[in-house]
Amino acid sequence: MVTPDQPTSPLFDGISQWLMEQALSELDMGELIRGMGQHLVAGGIPIHRIAIGGMILHPVFGALDITWEAQSDVLRNERFPRSGLHLPEFQDAPFFFATTNNIPFERYHLENGEQSRSFPIFERLRSQGVTDYLVAFHSYQLDGKILWADLPSVIRGVCCSFSTRRIGGFSDREIEYLRALTRPLALCVKAGTTHELAQTVLNTYLGSYSGNQVLDGLVERGDGRLIDCVLWYSDLRSSTALADKMPLDEFLGMVNDYFECAAGAVLVDPT
Repeated sequence: MVTPDQPTSPLFDGISQWLMEQALSELDMGELIRGMGQHLVAGGIPIHRIAIGGMILHPVFGALDITWEAQSDVLRNERFPRSGLHLPEFQDAPFFFATTNNIPFERYHLENGEQSRSFPIFERLRSQGVTDYLVAFHSYQLDGKILWADLPSVIRGVCCSFSTRRIGGFSDREIEYLRALTRPLALCVKAGTTHELAQTVLNTYLGSYSGNQVLDGLVERGDGRLIDCVLWYSDLRSSTALADKMPLDEFLGMVNDYFECAAGAVLVDPT
């Protein structure tokens, strides 16, 4: 059933259907963005750049950023460390602004300076000839949950943007279609990041081999099997006494530094 706010066309209906099919698979998110961009360009939509991003639950990384550029077919897939979420270059950006203010959609017409707010990235995009920039945010509706204690205003969800270098920017109809595509795209990203989180948790507590076995449904209650593994026990001398004397933040920082040195040496790639 098509609702009034969902425009229809053979091109965009086909891409929307393709996105929904990808949400049911385990396609790499970078390749998802590339595939979507190639479909749009092949259909005559003047896409220059597509980007997706959002806050992710991960013990090391705090945000996702994937960008694809049409002309070069270059794909950049990055994860921002949690410590980097406080940096000005991360917070002074359209994605962070949309996320913290729960802004569903915004158009920034860079060609003639008609935008409600400016960000440092706009100058770089203008230097590349970008004339129009669309950004959409879809919340996961977890507004009552504080998932980042040090960033209380952050709302968990998916941001995506489309930009063009065509003179005059996107047409009103193209903007309407692209905005409609952001919902199935957000579903794909949520499915992908949720699977990634499950895999990270299982690999952390069970190890990569056993974790993947559980995720693939190959382990049932009561199952057991022999595996080759190494059990290594390590402790920091006088850690209990230090925990009693040191402030909590300093102690946890020291333990994390110890873990980086000890576990990093063990987990290093032998090749």
